[in-house]
Amino acid sequence: MNIPQMYGNFPDNDIVFFVAADENYFNLYGKSLISSIKRNFSHPIHFHLYNPSENTKIFCQDNQISFSYEFFDENLVVRAFEIYQVPTMDMEFVRRRSKMIKIGEQLTKIRTELIRTYYACARFVRLHQLLTKPTYIIMLDTDSLVRKPFLLPSKDYDIHIFEKKHKKHVNYTQHLASTIFYTGTEGSFKLIRDHANLILEEFTRDTFYWFLDQETLDLAIQKYRKNPLAKHFVDFDMEEYSFIWCAKGKRKNEPVWIDEIARYDKIV
Repeated sequence: MNIPQMYGNFPDNDIVFFVAADENYFNLYGKSLISSIKRNFSHPIHFHLYNPSENTKIFCQDNQISFSYEFFDENLVVRAFEIYQVPTMDMEFVRRRSKMIKIGEQLTKIRTELIRTYYACARFVRLHQLLTKPTYIIMLDTDSLVRKPFLLPSKDYDIHIFEKKHKKHVNYTQHLASTIFYTGTEGSFKLIRDHANLILEEFTRDTFYWFLDQETLDLAIQKYRKNPLAKHFVDFDMEEYSFIWCAKGKRKNEPVWIDEIARYDKIV
């Protein structure tokens, strides 16, 4: 798969909030996230947009949000979909396939998961392509809220990221990408490059799969200076003391999230 052409530019600042979203997620959560950031920080915000409408681009311009964008055709996953339908005894291939479909599920689910995979992974590729110099990047998921101001984590490390032990493989550390601080060091700049290249290799071979962004990050991060991120920067439980809330899956239906996101319905 050849990824689509990208349009737009990145702000020439030393510190930038970076988020990626499709049209639906931008309207559901992106505007509230923008509002929450602006209430607590003066640093520029950059959105990478998938298939944006003209209204979304105008919204960004009117609210001083820099943006890049691309038009992703879902037919670009057809070749990968064909590959994953072929029976095989290759255990790595079987493992990757199992990330997208379980026994008894319809094969069409693979295609849906491949499309989701592209959106999840492309933000890391686009960040690498947009950066022209080492820059302190605060990367957030769109379904997040920045609830309070905080001091940026130290440049003594190349990356600050939340870690957890794998449920089945206790010696394996997973790095969750909901909140990432790339600290603008030469090392962080190279880490962004290395991670993007691992993803691009899988895109080129049409062997990408759900969770690719996480697993390639686990690999790329090993030779860089990393520091475990405290929970209050990536709080899925949405505790009052936390700086950043992340609402995954059914958490978006919880009253505490609904009440909180309603506070950011207007851009300041």
